[in-house]
Amino acid sequence: MQTIGGRLFRFRRAFNLKQSELASLVGASTSTISEVEADKRSPSYEIIAGIAENYPTLNAEWMLTGRGKMLNDVATLSLLTDQDKGDVVRIPYYSEVSVAAGAGAFPGDENNMSHVYMNVEVLRDVYGAQSPRLAIFPVIGPSMEPELRSGELVLVELFFPGQRITVDGVYVFRMDDIIMVKYLQRVPGGVEVVSMNKAFRPFPVDFSDESVNFTLIGRAIVGLKRL
Repeated sequence: MQTIGGRLFRFRRAFNLKQSELASLVGASTSTISEVEADKRSPSYEIIAGIAENYPTLNAEWMLTGRGKMLNDVATLSLLTDQDKGDVVRIPYYSEVSVAAGAGAFPGDENNMSHVYMNVEVLRDVYGAQSPRLAIFPVIGPSMEPELRSGELVLVELFFPGQRITVDGVYVFRMDDIIMVKYLQRVPGGVEVVSMNKAFRPFPVDFSDESVNFTLIGRAIVGLKRL
């Protein structure tokens, strides 16, 4: 099992911090941070409190005990790094293409996009991204609450054309001209489309039905709060 020193090292690398930078943030010496990461001493309350104050999305229970994930379930765009701070991925942000957590949303202009930059290690080690083919979309509608709330953003790992889901989970997909984000449960011959909000009824999609235009866009990795 990873030690608290190992978790501190993993956190620091994920956020692209030097030992001296982290030490300055939490009011400790660089040698103290080095000794904690080497498991030569335990971190003080001031170190843990300083990290939590500067990185409010950090799951303090994970840091202290190793239980749960490094970050709280809903992350924030403040995790985005500057382009000159190390290995980053440039991610398209489709500000005018909403994914519907409701009855469905018609997409906006898919050519109108900006870009954000995220640290490679955060994407891989924290969010479990397996590919740099990523995109960010706004979410509208309440059907996926509390997992995804209207007004938030969703980070999506994009699929290749024709790729099918191999595990149940939250995905972004297109049905006809409507883009949705829903939980997809595999059933023989298709999927069951399920909302987290129980006020919305599930419905089936039969892949053998040629009248249904169903295209997977990608796997929803994490919800992102707007700044």
